[in-house]
Amino acid sequence: MDHERLKKIRDSLKAFSRERSLLNMMRDELAHIPKEVVIYCTPNEIAHVWNKLPEHLKEDADIQRFQFCWEHHGISRSDDEADEPPPRKIFCYCNMQDIYVKNTSESNNCCNQ
Repeated sequence: MDHERLKKIRDSLKAFSRERSLLNMMRDELAHIPKEVVIYCTPNEIAHVWNKLPEHLKEDADIQRFQFCWEHHGISRSDDEADEPPPRKIFCYCNMQDIYVKNTSESNNCCNQ
């Protein structure tokens, strides 16, 4: 990895460490933050900064799992859930059903793209 790239990653991590949040980071700071930091430190902020994320993160399947599942937003198990935001794809009911499928390669998981 070249020196300039390492410097940009270091600067992005410094920006993140100030608040431990992605919300106030600039687009150029987010461009160099490692995906592991995004997933493990701030998974609930991914949807809020989606428009500022670089394309390589938006296209990453691990990052996409934390997007809201709008496809199943209207499907709820009770009236109490009607006013709640849609589930994240990783927590959507179709993903929860896959827990019980022995061979996940045979499952038809609608939220995993």
